[in-house]
Amino acid sequence: MKHLLFSLSRFVVVFLSSSLVFFALVVLTARLFTPFLSHHAQTIERFTSDLLHKPVKISQFRVTWQGLEPILQGEHVTIWNDERTQPLLQIKQLDIGIALFKTLLTGRVQLEEVKVHGMDLLIRQIKNNQFTFNGLSTLFKQDPNDTGNGIKEAIEWLLAEQKLSLQAINLI
Repeated sequence: MKHLLFSLSRFVVVFLSSSLVFFALVVLTARLFTPFLSHHAQTIERFTSDLLHKPVKISQFRVTWQGLEPILQGEHVTIWNDERTQPLLQIKQLDIGIALFKTLLTGRVQLEEVKVHGMDLLIRQIKNNQFTFNGLSTLFKQDPNDTGNGIKEAIEWLLAEQKLSLQAINLI
């Protein structure tokens, strides 16, 4: 019995230390490739465009680190309508934090904190006290038979993010 407990405790120590070394290697490798990612703004634009199903333009893109978590920073981010004739949203600075540990555990990208700094939102009231947010409401698939407001989709989008920081937002 004593031998079994000793073997089990030894296995746990080896497992935990090898997991720690693996995590450290992942973080070190990610930090080494950070400058490489900063030069691929077009790839990030395509990925974001596919994710939102709308054309996206990012003027300047870089990756920084806050502790063990990477922060994707985009400056002058513009989300266009499908024809690329009118911008739906223009954001001065968009910071997206990636929860690296949660991402490794789940195998899917997990967001940590999303910061939006500098954006103009045009709110219009249409019939029957319904509201549309220029930009936000057009990002969502809307059912023409739906009697709800555009504000419902906007609130759902805002509340879907656990950590969302909005700064310098102008309501027009």
